[in-house]
Amino acid sequence: MTPKVKLGLNILGTLISGGLWLPIWFGLEIYKKWHASEVVKYQRSESIKKVKFEISEIEESLLDLSALDQSLENLGSVFPSKGNLLKIPDVRLYESRVGASITSTSGTLQAQTKTGTVGIGTKLGPIGVGLAASQGETRGTINSSSVTRAGKDEMTKIDQGDLILSTDSIAFAGQQFSRSVNFEDLLSWQVTRNEILISSKNSEKNWLIALNSDAVTSAVGQIIEFTSTTTDPVLLASKGSSLLKALRNSNSEDTQLFREELSRKNGELNEIETQSQ
Repeated sequence: MTPKVKLGLNILGTLISGGLWLPIWFGLEIYKKWHASEVVKYQRSESIKKVKFEISEIEESLLDLSALDQSLENLGSVFPSKGNLLKIPDVRLYESRVGASITSTSGTLQAQTKTGTVGIGTKLGPIGVGLAASQGETRGTINSSSVTRAGKDEMTKIDQGDLILSTDSIAFAGQQFSRSVNFEDLLSWQVTRNEILISSKNSEKNWLIALNSDAVTSAVGQIIEFTSTTTDPVLLASKGSSLLKALRNSNSEDTQLFREELSRKNGELNEIETQSQ
């Protein structure tokens, strides 16, 4: 084969192989672009879900802040010696409940297997031909036992309703349950972020009230601390007025910050949704 023929064959082979690979390459490029587009769509969808969730949390906090503002406005500048102080709606009541029971099973297997060989054979002239196979039989017994243990106590949501704070008690009024404790029967209470955990003399189980706003929960805690420890009427009036003023200013600042954050989040959501179109 002459060099020219070899060169021609190489060129022809290259053209043929290139023609075969071209559709495959083109298909891969289309798939890459489609996959990249789907990834972008998924990321935008997740971003929209995340921002919407953040917006809902801000709106819930603003509802608590608005309720606190309304209660403080009703009180004015004078801290009352008796009566209701605050009413915060849409709070959740949690109480200690026994969780789901747990069942565990254990067992042993005792088995015996017998094996043997069976076969057939014949003779073709001077040559013997045969087939053989092994077979087995297993017999056994299973011994098992189950143990069910009671679930651990855990805080469980049982109702939703209003938190009502007065000068001498804290109460929850829900759709199905109500809880109330006078400060003189209050063993302990603890504020953790947006939750107030309460232990009282007249209840074997602790109960917990969850609000929508950390700031409002903190304000409720400050009022509980003040009213449950201040018995002097003069101090109740003087220091109570200062406390109300401080809470009103703080609540106004928090409300403004949350409204600005809500506006920013709505703008962010609008931008993402526009890009998705």
